[in-house]
Amino acid sequence: MPSRVPSGKVGLYVLVSSRTYAKLRKLIEEKYGGFPRGALSREVENAIELYIASQDQQRAALSGPGRERERNLHIKRVSRTMKTLAAIVRRILDVSEEEIPDNIVENIIVTIAGGDRKTINKYLKLLIGYRIVESMTVLSNGATLYRVNKDNAEAFLSQF
Repeated sequence: MPSRVPSGKVGLYVLVSSRTYAKLRKLIEEKYGGFPRGALSREVENAIELYIASQDQQRAALSGPGRERERNLHIKRVSRTMKTLAAIVRRILDVSEEEIPDNIVENIIVTIAGGDRKTINKYLKLLIGYRIVESMTVLSNGATLYRVNKDNAEAFLSQF
């Protein structure tokens, strides 16, 4: 990055794969007959502008009356987290429709999404946030017993 950023510009530092960078560099060299100063910035800015325009078009196509289903389909396509959460919710309903101890919920999350603490906490927060499970009581051994909200779980699953 230049030591002094020109007026109206901002510095942007990003990481891309070496393969992507090599392809971009080759494209610039072919287009400009070399790699002149500022060419990389121009091409990256053009690419960002094209991306923004395509996103604006996509948002416009998915907005407006009667487009709720299309918006939901778009969200489903891009959200692996929500698909994983749906699989966790299905498994919870298979195990219990009333109450379930935290260790069982955590085992379901580990089986479907992975076992690191960050992943477990992420899906527990989502389950609680969507009110699929609600903390009922803390048992004497420190374990939490969750009440399964079947109506909220089924409403959540109906989106998928």
